[in-house]
Amino acid sequence: TATGDVFLTQQDNTTWLVSIKNISGEGTLSLFMGANTASHSNGNIATEAGPSDPVTISKVTPTLRPTANEMQEKVIDVLISGTQDHVPFLVEITGQSSNFSTLIGDCKTKYPTIDFDLEYADQDQDGLSDRMECYISSNPLSADTDADGCLDGYEVTRFSTNPLAAEDCQLSAHSIGVITPQSGWTIPHLDILGFTAKETQAVHLFISPVLDSGETSRDMIDLGEINQFTPTEEGDRYLFKLTSNVSLSEGQTYDLVAVGILNNGQSIVSTPVRFTLNQEIFLDPPHLIKINETSLESIDLNTNRITLKITEDNTVVVTGRGEHGAQIVAMWGDTGLNSRIVIDDASGLFSIESPTALDVNQNHRVTLYALSESDGMSLRSKDVYIDFYIKDTGLDFLLILLIVIVMIAFISIHYYKKLK
Repeated sequence: TATGDVFLTQQDNTTWLVSIKNISGEGTLSLFMGANTASHSNGNIATEAGPSDPVTISKVTPTLRPTANEMQEKVIDVLISGTQDHVPFLVEITGQSSNFSTLIGDCKTKYPTIDFDLEYADQDQDGLSDRMECYISSNPLSADTDADGCLDGYEVTRFSTNPLAAEDCQLSAHSIGVITPQSGWTIPHLDILGFTAKETQAVHLFISPVLDSGETSRDMIDLGEINQFTPTEEGDRYLFKLTSNVSLSEGQTYDLVAVGILNNGQSIVSTPVRFTLNQEIFLDPPHLIKINETSLESIDLNTNRITLKITEDNTVVVTGRGEHGAQIVAMWGDTGLNSRIVIDDASGLFSIESPTALDVNQNHRVTLYALSESDGMSLRSKDVYIDFYIKDTGLDFLLILLIVIVMIAFISIHYYKKLK
């Protein structure tokens, strides 16, 4: 309950100013004056008055937010500064299996302790397979090749920075960025995934058409506000995502900017990402064949959840088929845990593994998409996903063991009775 001291100040012959001072506590306050409890200087006796509308008293600091115009001005400022550099790391050895073999042979000599024949192995658990690290010249034995504090896999898949250049991944805790799409991508639809500071209360996403001159139009489209976030696997940032329902022009190039509103009212702005929307030039999504040893060929993945038995190391492997030379990205859940491989088998077969163990007795989702270079364009496929549940088979084993013990006991008792 909130309380306070009431003060009266005469304004004129008929009006008094009522003030409440020295307010304490939290709750609601309202004013009520009983009949015949007050009189005016001219002798008029006050009638009953009130109660007034209640006023809520709270010690919570009011939320501070920039206006829509202020956010758009910040977006314009960063657009003038230029868009994100295109760091595709799409392995451009299309259709040449001999070139893949040559690179792998060189890496086998350089890193003799690594089994490069296992396509999805990730020795340093940075989210990039050992074979992919071989193709892009990062160190498969070091999760952070350039020692800049960002894992190689995060630089390629999350931050769009170069895992071989330390100076480009100097991200502070109060930073915001777009993970997908990345600059230079041509995409069939706009699904946005990004990261932001933990102190973020909301994120606004703005896109602007790119003019024929290469400049960005000032006619910005606000894709809406996001106020629900998921902590990253490391817990140092939040992830946000949005599937846009805004109608965009086919074949148009856009600049995308994310604006994060922090709890203290300040705002942070991402580097612009330039992408093209084109549903006619597309890359086929990966065709999924199995998850661990469970076949997916006759299962409707849109309506079914797969139950998996626990493995020795609690990791999960998805096998599928895609375009030779393309990359496959797998996003495990909503925490930013990603893995990435190159399809270097001429048949298009691939396997991709979760970079770490997954929790048992829980529901999971893995989302996969393909990336490839074609005629100077970086193409991204649509998403495919698998919902699955990892079952701890330890209870099943104990139940079987108990049944065996009971049967042995029953047979022993029966045999003992026969002997008697």
